[in-house]
Amino acid sequence: MYIISSEPEKIDWDQEPDVDEFRRLFELSTGDPRTAAIGFEKLAAKNSIASMLHLASGYMQGVPEKSRDKAKYWYSLAANKGHVGASMVYGRLCLDDKEYISAKTAFERVAQLGDPEALYFLGEVHLKGNGDGLDKKSGLALLNKSSDMGFPFATRDLAILMLSGRLGFSNFLKGVPLLFRSAFQLKNLLKSKRKG
Repeated sequence: MYIISSEPEKIDWDQEPDVDEFRRLFELSTGDPRTAAIGFEKLAAKNSIASMLHLASGYMQGVPEKSRDKAKYWYSLAANKGHVGASMVYGRLCLDDKEYISAKTAFERVAQLGDPEALYFLGEVHLKGNGDGLDKKSGLALLNKSSDMGFPFATRDLAILMLSGRLGFSNFLKGVPLLFRSAFQLKNLLKSKRKG
């Protein structure tokens, strides 16, 4: 799973219900991850986004156990509380599971902020989805918008669609320069990530 343009979102510790308890559980998690997870769940029930994210990340990495479904659950809760990074990860998990409507909702939250990566994935949802307000025309428009904002994977996917002939012969020739453009966009994106 790659998330390139979205920077890790900071936790608003002033909004966390019990920072001291979070720290205590965090320290406990290295020696007794199961007991710590129970504590994090209790904090999450008090709307601790940091706890939700810690649980989600832990379950993805296998602490206290590996469970994609549990990770997805915790990412969805953090996303529903407005955490942008959680929305992106939850959207990707839903997209991978072909849960297109849930993926669409998650990516729309972030796309409304003008994030080119979210626009790209929202376009992918429209291209892969079936019905329920998902359509190829919207998918292509979203990919174009993301590409115009410099997101290399959107540009690459548009180039591939054009070169495949699925967008008509007149678009076939436009695909070649677009493919080169995506390589330059990726190079520039990676260069800016190294500097930042």
